[in-house]
Amino acid sequence: MSIKKIKLLITITMISASIFSCIKNETTDKISISASVYPLYEFAKAVGGEKVEVSMILPPGTDIHSYEPKPMDLVRINSSDIFIYISEYLEPWAKEIVDSTINSHISIIKASEGITLTESEHNHEHSHKEEGEDADNDDHSDLSKDPHIWLDFEICQTIVDKLLNELIKIDPLNSEYYLNSAGLYKQKLEELDKKYIAVINRCQSKTIITGGHFAFGRMAKRYGLNHISPYRGFTTDAEPSPQVIASMIDMIKRDNIEYIFFEELLRPKVAEAISAETGVKLELLHGAHNISKKEFRDQTSFISIMEENLEKLKKGLKYQ
Repeated sequence: MSIKKIKLLITITMISASIFSCIKNETTDKISISASVYPLYEFAKAVGGEKVEVSMILPPGTDIHSYEPKPMDLVRINSSDIFIYISEYLEPWAKEIVDSTINSHISIIKASEGITLTESEHNHEHSHKEEGEDADNDDHSDLSKDPHIWLDFEICQTIVDKLLNELIKIDPLNSEYYLNSAGLYKQKLEELDKKYIAVINRCQSKTIITGGHFAFGRMAKRYGLNHISPYRGFTTDAEPSPQVIASMIDMIKRDNIEYIFFEELLRPKVAEAISAETGVKLELLHGAHNISKKEFRDQTSFISIMEENLEKLKKGLKYQ
Protein backbone atom coordinates (compact mmCIF):
# COMPACT_ATOMS: atom_id res chain seq x y z
CA MET A 1 0.00 0.00 0.00
CA SER A 2 1.42 3.37 -0.99
CA ILE A 3 2.03 6.23 1.42
CA LYS A 4 -0.40 8.34 -0.58
CA LYS A 5 -3.13 5.77 -0.16
CA ILE A 6 -2.37 5.41 3.54
CA LYS A 7 -2.66 9.17 4.01
CA LEU A 8 -5.96 9.24 2.15
CA LEU A 9 -7.39 6.42 4.24
CA ILE A 10 -6.28 8.12 7.43
CA THR A 11 -7.89 11.38 6.37
CA ILE A 12 -11.14 9.64 5.45
CA THR A 13 -11.29 7.70 8.70
CA MET A 14 -10.29 10.44 11.14
CA ILE A 15 -13.88 11.59 11.68
CA SER A 16 -14.83 8.02 12.55
CA ALA A 17 -11.78 7.82 14.76
CA SER A 18 -12.83 10.93 16.67
CA ILE A 19 -16.30 9.50 17.24
CA PHE A 20 -14.83 6.13 18.23
CA SER A 21 -12.47 7.84 20.65
CA CYS A 22 -15.26 9.80 22.30
CA ILE A 23 -17.33 6.66 22.77
CA LYS A 24 -14.29 4.85 24.18
CA ASN A 25 -13.57 7.61 26.67
CA GLU A 26 -17.15 7.55 27.88
CA THR A 27 -17.20 3.80 28.47
CA THR A 28 -13.73 3.06 29.90
CA ASP A 29 -10.75 4.76 31.47
CA LYS A 30 -8.40 1.95 30.49
CA ILE A 31 -5.37 2.66 28.36
CA SER A 32 -5.93 1.45 24.81
CA ILE A 33 -3.11 -0.35 23.01
CA SER A 34 -3.08 -1.35 19.37
CA ALA A 35 -0.56 -4.10 18.69
CA SER A 36 0.29 -4.85 15.09
CA VAL A 37 0.91 -8.58 15.53
CA TYR A 38 0.27 -11.48 17.89
CA PRO A 39 3.50 -11.54 19.97
CA LEU A 40 3.17 -7.82 20.74
CA TYR A 41 -0.51 -8.32 21.56
CA GLU A 42 0.50 -10.98 24.08
CA PHE A 43 3.22 -8.86 25.65
CA ALA A 44 0.92 -5.84 25.96
CA LYS A 45 -1.77 -7.90 27.69
CA ALA A 46 0.78 -9.39 30.06
CA VAL A 47 2.21 -6.03 31.13
CA GLY A 48 -0.99 -4.00 31.13
CA GLY A 49 -3.32 -6.57 32.61
CA GLU A 50 -6.66 -5.21 33.75
CA LYS A 51 -5.51 -1.62 33.30
CA VAL A 52 -5.45 -1.80 29.50
CA GLU A 53 -7.53 -2.77 26.50
CA VAL A 54 -5.43 -4.39 23.80
CA SER A 55 -6.46 -4.94 20.20
CA MET A 56 -4.54 -6.93 17.61
CA ILE A 57 -4.49 -5.30 14.18
CA LEU A 58 -3.57 -8.46 12.28
CA PRO A 59 -6.72 -10.62 12.15
CA PRO A 60 -6.29 -14.15 13.53
CA GLY A 61 -5.58 -16.66 10.80
CA THR A 62 -4.04 -14.07 8.45
CA ASP A 63 -0.55 -14.21 6.95
CA ILE A 64 1.52 -11.55 8.64
CA HIS A 65 3.76 -10.95 5.62
CA SER A 66 1.05 -10.13 3.08
CA TYR A 67 -1.46 -8.24 5.24
CA GLU A 68 -2.55 -4.71 4.42
CA PRO A 69 -4.64 -2.65 6.87
CA LYS A 70 -8.33 -1.93 6.42
CA PRO A 71 -9.89 1.50 7.11
CA MET A 72 -11.15 0.34 10.51
CA ASP A 73 -7.62 -0.70 11.45
CA LEU A 74 -6.55 2.89 10.88
CA VAL A 75 -9.46 4.09 12.98
CA ARG A 76 -8.44 1.77 15.80
CA ILE A 77 -4.78 2.81 15.66
CA ASN A 78 -5.59 6.51 15.56
CA SER A 79 -7.92 6.09 18.54
CA SER A 80 -5.32 4.31 20.66
CA ASP A 81 -3.11 5.64 23.41
CA ILE A 82 -0.26 3.36 22.31
CA PHE A 83 0.56 1.76 18.98
CA ILE A 84 3.31 -0.88 18.96
CA TYR A 85 4.77 -2.58 15.90
CA ILE A 86 7.90 -4.59 15.08
CA SER A 87 9.65 -3.06 12.08
CA GLU A 88 9.16 -1.80 8.55
CA TYR A 89 10.70 -5.12 7.48
CA LEU A 90 7.70 -6.99 8.92
CA GLU A 91 4.86 -4.45 8.68
CA PRO A 92 5.74 -1.85 6.02
CA TRP A 93 2.20 -0.53 6.34
CA ALA A 94 2.80 0.26 10.01
CA LYS A 95 5.80 2.43 9.21
CA GLU A 96 3.74 4.30 6.62
CA ILE A 97 0.96 4.85 9.15
CA VAL A 98 3.43 6.13 11.74
CA ASP A 99 4.97 8.52 9.22
CA SER A 100 1.53 9.71 8.09
CA THR A 101 -0.46 9.76 11.32
CA ILE A 102 -2.02 13.06 12.29
CA ASN A 103 -2.90 12.11 15.87
CA SER A 104 0.04 13.43 17.85
CA HIS A 105 -1.32 12.07 21.14
CA ILE A 106 -0.49 8.47 20.20
CA SER A 107 2.62 6.97 21.79
CA ILE A 108 4.49 4.98 19.16
CA ILE A 109 6.67 2.00 20.13
CA LYS A 110 8.87 0.46 17.48
CA ALA A 111 9.71 -2.83 19.17
CA SER A 112 12.89 -3.37 17.13
CA GLU A 113 14.30 0.07 17.94
CA GLY A 114 17.86 -0.35 19.20
CA ILE A 115 17.96 -4.03 18.20
CA THR A 116 20.26 -5.09 15.37
CA LEU A 117 18.28 -6.89 12.69
CA THR A 118 20.44 -9.50 11.03
CA GLU A 119 20.65 -11.20 7.68
CA SER A 120 21.02 -14.95 7.33
CA GLU A 121 24.65 -15.38 6.37
CA HIS A 122 24.72 -19.16 6.52
CA ASN A 123 21.52 -19.49 4.51
CA HIS A 124 22.84 -17.19 1.80
CA GLU A 125 26.04 -19.20 1.61
CA HIS A 126 24.16 -22.48 1.51
CA SER A 127 21.80 -21.36 -1.19
CA HIS A 128 24.42 -19.75 -3.40
CA LYS A 129 28.02 -20.80 -2.83
CA GLU A 130 27.50 -24.50 -2.13
CA GLU A 131 25.34 -24.87 -5.18
CA GLY A 132 27.84 -23.19 -7.50
CA GLU A 133 25.65 -20.26 -8.46
CA ASP A 134 27.16 -17.01 -9.66
CA ALA A 135 26.77 -14.73 -6.66
CA ASP A 136 27.49 -11.67 -8.78
CA ASN A 137 24.47 -12.37 -10.96
CA ASP A 138 22.13 -13.37 -8.15
CA ASP A 139 19.11 -11.22 -7.43
CA HIS A 140 18.92 -10.41 -3.71
CA SER A 141 15.70 -8.43 -4.01
CA ASP A 142 13.82 -10.95 -1.87
CA LEU A 143 16.32 -10.63 0.99
CA SER A 144 16.02 -8.13 3.79
CA LYS A 145 16.67 -7.92 7.50
CA ASP A 146 15.22 -10.55 9.79
CA PRO A 147 12.31 -9.07 11.79
CA HIS A 148 11.45 -12.24 13.78
CA ILE A 149 12.87 -10.81 16.99
CA TRP A 150 10.19 -12.39 19.22
CA LEU A 151 11.88 -15.78 18.72
CA ASP A 152 14.74 -14.63 20.94
CA PHE A 153 13.35 -14.59 24.48
CA GLU A 154 15.97 -12.14 25.73
CA ILE A 155 14.76 -9.67 23.13
CA CYS A 156 11.18 -10.36 24.22
CA GLN A 157 12.13 -9.09 27.67
CA THR A 158 13.49 -5.90 26.12
CA ILE A 159 10.18 -5.37 24.33
CA VAL A 160 8.32 -5.93 27.61
CA ASP A 161 10.46 -3.19 29.18
CA LYS A 162 9.58 -0.80 26.35
CA LEU A 163 5.89 -1.37 26.97
CA LEU A 164 6.42 -1.02 30.71
CA ASN A 165 8.20 2.33 30.36
CA GLU A 166 5.51 3.73 28.09
CA LEU A 167 2.67 2.62 30.37
CA ILE A 168 4.35 4.18 33.41
CA LYS A 169 4.85 7.39 31.47
CA ILE A 170 1.15 7.53 30.53
CA ASP A 171 -0.22 6.19 33.80
CA PRO A 172 2.28 6.82 36.62
CA LEU A 173 -0.31 6.23 39.34
CA ASN A 174 -0.39 2.55 38.42
CA SER A 175 3.37 2.17 37.96
CA GLU A 176 3.67 -0.42 40.73
CA TYR A 177 1.02 -2.56 39.06
CA TYR A 178 2.82 -2.44 35.71
CA LEU A 179 6.21 -3.11 37.30
CA ASN A 180 4.84 -6.20 39.02
CA SER A 181 3.09 -7.50 35.89
CA ALA A 182 6.16 -6.96 33.73
CA GLY A 183 8.41 -8.59 36.30
CA LEU A 184 6.25 -11.70 36.47
CA TYR A 185 6.10 -12.02 32.68
CA LYS A 186 9.83 -11.45 32.26
CA GLN A 187 10.40 -14.21 34.80
CA LYS A 188 8.34 -16.57 32.61
CA LEU A 189 10.41 -15.58 29.59
CA GLU A 190 13.64 -16.15 31.52
CA GLU A 191 12.45 -19.61 32.58
CA LEU A 192 11.50 -20.38 28.99
CA ASP A 193 14.95 -19.31 27.81
CA LYS A 194 16.63 -21.56 30.38
CA LYS A 195 14.48 -24.52 29.30
CA TYR A 196 15.52 -24.03 25.67
CA ILE A 197 19.20 -23.83 26.61
CA ALA A 198 18.99 -26.97 28.75
CA VAL A 199 17.10 -29.02 26.14
CA ILE A 200 19.13 -27.97 23.10
CA ASN A 201 22.38 -28.65 24.94
CA ARG A 202 21.24 -32.28 25.15
CA CYS A 203 20.19 -32.62 21.52
CA GLN A 204 22.32 -34.67 19.13
CA SER A 205 21.44 -32.53 16.14
CA LYS A 206 21.97 -28.78 16.04
CA THR A 207 20.21 -28.14 12.72
CA ILE A 208 16.64 -26.92 12.25
CA ILE A 209 15.41 -27.94 8.81
CA THR A 210 12.23 -26.15 7.76
CA GLY A 211 10.14 -26.20 4.60
CA GLY A 212 8.91 -22.68 5.23
CA HIS A 213 10.46 -19.23 4.96
CA PHE A 214 13.54 -18.26 6.94
CA ALA A 215 11.81 -17.45 10.23
CA PHE A 216 13.90 -19.14 12.91
CA GLY A 217 17.22 -17.39 12.43
CA ARG A 218 16.92 -15.50 15.71
CA MET A 219 16.14 -18.68 17.62
CA ALA A 220 19.00 -20.47 15.91
CA LYS A 221 21.44 -17.68 16.75
CA ARG A 222 20.36 -17.57 20.39
CA TYR A 223 20.75 -21.31 20.97
CA GLY A 224 23.70 -22.14 18.73
CA LEU A 225 21.69 -23.89 16.03
CA ASN A 226 21.90 -23.98 12.26
CA HIS A 227 18.75 -23.09 10.34
CA ILE A 228 18.25 -24.41 6.82
CA SER A 229 15.35 -23.22 4.71
CA PRO A 230 14.73 -23.43 0.96
CA TYR A 231 13.71 -19.77 0.96
CA ARG A 232 16.19 -16.94 0.49
CA GLY A 233 14.09 -14.29 2.17
CA PHE A 234 12.34 -13.67 5.46
CA THR A 235 8.78 -13.47 4.07
CA THR A 236 6.30 -16.06 2.88
CA ASP A 237 6.22 -14.54 -0.62
CA ALA A 238 9.92 -15.24 -1.15
CA GLU A 239 10.75 -17.84 -3.78
CA PRO A 240 12.19 -21.22 -2.73
CA SER A 241 15.51 -22.23 -4.23
CA PRO A 242 15.38 -25.52 -6.21
CA GLN A 243 19.10 -25.96 -5.61
CA VAL A 244 18.68 -25.71 -1.85
CA ILE A 245 15.72 -28.09 -1.92
CA ALA A 246 17.85 -30.65 -3.76
CA SER A 247 20.66 -30.13 -1.25
CA MET A 248 18.23 -30.53 1.66
CA ILE A 249 16.96 -33.80 0.21
CA ASP A 250 20.53 -35.09 -0.08
CA MET A 251 21.28 -34.03 3.50
CA ILE A 252 18.15 -35.70 4.89
CA LYS A 253 19.01 -38.97 3.15
CA ARG A 254 22.70 -38.81 4.06
CA ASP A 255 22.26 -37.90 7.72
CA ASN A 256 19.14 -39.99 8.38
CA ILE A 257 17.18 -36.92 9.45
CA GLU A 258 13.72 -37.89 10.70
CA TYR A 259 11.79 -34.60 10.79
CA ILE A 260 11.28 -31.50 8.70
CA PHE A 261 9.42 -28.58 10.27
CA PHE A 262 6.69 -26.47 8.69
CA GLU A 263 5.10 -23.22 9.78
CA GLU A 264 1.69 -22.29 11.07
CA LEU A 265 -1.37 -21.24 9.03
CA LEU A 266 0.11 -21.98 5.59
CA ARG A 267 -0.03 -25.19 3.59
CA PRO A 268 3.45 -26.76 3.80
CA LYS A 269 3.85 -27.47 0.09
CA VAL A 270 7.64 -27.50 0.05
CA ALA A 271 7.89 -29.58 3.24
CA GLU A 272 5.35 -32.02 1.81
CA ALA A 273 7.35 -32.34 -1.41
CA ILE A 274 10.55 -33.02 0.53
CA SER A 275 8.72 -35.52 2.73
CA ALA A 276 7.34 -37.33 -0.32
CA GLU A 277 10.86 -37.62 -1.74
CA THR A 278 12.62 -38.69 1.47
CA GLY A 279 10.01 -40.19 3.80
CA VAL A 280 10.92 -37.65 6.48
CA LYS A 281 8.15 -36.85 8.98
CA LEU A 282 6.41 -33.47 9.07
CA GLU A 283 6.19 -31.51 12.32
CA LEU A 284 4.75 -28.08 13.04
CA LEU A 285 7.17 -25.53 14.48
CA HIS A 286 5.03 -22.54 15.35
CA GLY A 287 6.71 -19.23 14.56
CA ALA A 288 4.00 -17.28 16.44
CA HIS A 289 3.68 -14.83 13.57
CA ASN A 290 -0.04 -15.16 14.14
CA ILE A 291 -2.50 -17.67 15.55
CA SER A 292 -5.62 -19.28 14.14
CA LYS A 293 -9.13 -18.07 14.93
CA LYS A 294 -9.60 -21.07 17.21
CA GLU A 295 -6.35 -20.39 19.04
CA PHE A 296 -7.42 -16.77 19.48
CA ARG A 297 -10.81 -17.82 20.88
CA ASP A 298 -9.05 -20.26 23.21
CA GLN A 299 -6.67 -17.49 24.33
CA THR A 300 -3.63 -19.55 23.39
CA SER A 301 -0.58 -17.90 24.94
CA PHE A 302 2.79 -17.11 23.44
CA ILE A 303 4.49 -18.99 26.27
CA SER A 304 2.44 -22.16 25.67
CA ILE A 305 3.22 -22.06 21.93
CA MET A 306 6.94 -21.81 22.63
CA GLU A 307 6.77 -24.62 25.22
CA GLU A 308 5.06 -26.83 22.66
CA ASN A 309 7.75 -25.90 20.13
CA LEU A 310 10.38 -27.09 22.56
CA GLU A 311 8.74 -30.51 22.69
CA LYS A 312 8.78 -30.61 18.88
CA LEU A 313 12.46 -29.65 18.85
CA LYS A 314 13.20 -32.51 21.24
CA LYS A 315 11.92 -34.91 18.61
CA GLY A 316 13.39 -33.15 15.60
CA LEU A 317 16.84 -32.58 17.10
CA LYS A 318 17.14 -35.98 18.81
CA TYR A 319 17.04 -35.07 22.48
CA GLN A 320 19.01 -37.44 24.71
